[in-house]
Amino acid sequence: MIKAVVKGTGLFLFGSMPVGVRFYRYVTQNVFGTMESHIYKMYRKWPGLVSDMTDVCGISLEKARLWEHEAGWTPYISLLFYITTGSGGTVLNTRARGARILARHIEKSIEMAKKMADKLSGKIHIPEERLKLLDSISGCKNLQEIFDITGGEYLTDSSPHKLSLGNSSRDVLLSGGQLEHYRPEVLKLFFKEAYRILSPGGFMIVTINHSDHLHLFDGKLPFLYHYGIQDRIYKMTRSNPLLYHNRMLPEEIMGILKDCGFEKIKITRLALPEFKYVEYSDTDLGSYGIGRRYLTERYKNSTDSALKTAAAKYIYRKPSG
Repeated sequence: MIKAVVKGTGLFLFGSMPVGVRFYRYVTQNVFGTMESHIYKMYRKWPGLVSDMTDVCGISLEKARLWEHEAGWTPYISLLFYITTGSGGTVLNTRARGARILARHIEKSIEMAKKMADKLSGKIHIPEERLKLLDSISGCKNLQEIFDITGGEYLTDSSPHKLSLGNSSRDVLLSGGQLEHYRPEVLKLFFKEAYRILSPGGFMIVTINHSDHLHLFDGKLPFLYHYGIQDRIYKMTRSNPLLYHNRMLPEEIMGILKDCGFEKIKITRLALPEFKYVEYSDTDLGSYGIGRRYLTERYKNSTDSALKTAAAKYIYRKPSG
């Protein structure tokens, strides 16, 4: 657990300094370009998301209005939207999370979009003109030009619960690995906004990483270690933007979505150490992220499913009526 202690201490120190968060993000994203790894991560995940949209949700992707919330630092997702639907869709970052798309990732994003087109060729039809357009923008260094050519838009909004998208203006909301950083009251307001923005019959497919993020840096740390930290200590040590996690249980997320009016379609959980998604209620696969005797009082009555969930994919629908 030494790696987790070292990493956590560093993030705590940066997060506690007046300009520490901004400096940390500038160095890691602008200088070292660490977010390029997210292109490869999305390259692995996109075929599965396409299957979720077509097979689970029954969505016709051609001309579907897709929206990626908290899109991160690269334009790759917009290019995936383009080859899949014919439009670059909407990619949105909020100032609450502090990400902004960087031009340094254009070249790699175009390269991996071409590879994705090949990968999806047996799953969906991708018109030849879309591939030709990707060839035509190779070498482009201007982000706005990329969005203009692909028919996409990049938005930066100030608040997750006051977005600039119109009522019933998007068909699908996608988001992954970001919403766990929203405080519970903010997350609830965001889901209300999502309900407003999605068209009747529209879908949201969001993945929430329920794991203690320090587990990513040190596999020896139990992946739900943060469920064993008393609230008072957690607030003292992990309240800054570089370390904060809302520590919400999957059942709490489900409750908010139900209260907002969404209909549940499917929920799967990531089981470790198998790294496999299974039905949320299936507790046969996977290990516990923390022993029950180490849980704080708040988590004592957690279900076995919750305590075996490293991450969960929530597929919900806005009623069409």
